[in-house]
Amino acid sequence: MANDNQPRAQRTPIVTLTLLAMMVATELTFAFEGLERPEDRAALYGVLPGMHLRVEDWWRALTAPFVHAGWTHLSVNLLLLGPSALILERRAGPGALLVVALAGGALPTFVSAAWNDTTSIGASGMAFATLAALGPLGLRLGVLTPARMALATLLLAMLALTGDTHVDTRSHVSGVAVGVLLGFVCTRWTSTHPMGKLSS
Repeated sequence: MANDNQPRAQRTPIVTLTLLAMMVATELTFAFEGLERPEDRAALYGVLPGMHLRVEDWWRALTAPFVHAGWTHLSVNLLLLGPSALILERRAGPGALLVVALAGGALPTFVSAAWNDTTSIGASGMAFATLAALGPLGLRLGVLTPARMALATLLLAMLALTGDTHVDTRSHVSGVAVGVLLGFVCTRWTSTHPMGKLSS
């Protein structure tokens, strides 16, 4: 167990490693079971086109971010999520990352399911949320000015809108919005709460 007096930047990033490990484990499980088609995977744990989330299907919003269309899809999301999650956890704490990651994965899935003309699986909403949360974090730490944070968020939102008709851009843009909002909430809490001082 990590010493509470140990500098946050030196602690094991347990939430980051757990999230990434769960995604890899899920992909390995699907590969072992021979579930290669994204539609089959989405039918089990994601959201298919035309499948609007019912109350009893709420759990799909939590499982869909851990389901990917294959190793390429997973690798791209790991490359987006890994570094941003690590920075957020090291600087704002594991609780802040957990909130941003889970909400950034679940809420965009609900938004996508409201229209859902594409299959909703993958951690891209979560990745965009953690990336966007770094803006408020940088602002709080004095690394970014308000103008630079706004510009970075705008560029990230534009990136979230790119892709063909098979890309769930609603989920991506929703992830950016969730990340910015929760980034302000979490960095505010961690900078004032005695158990969650921001790492410098």
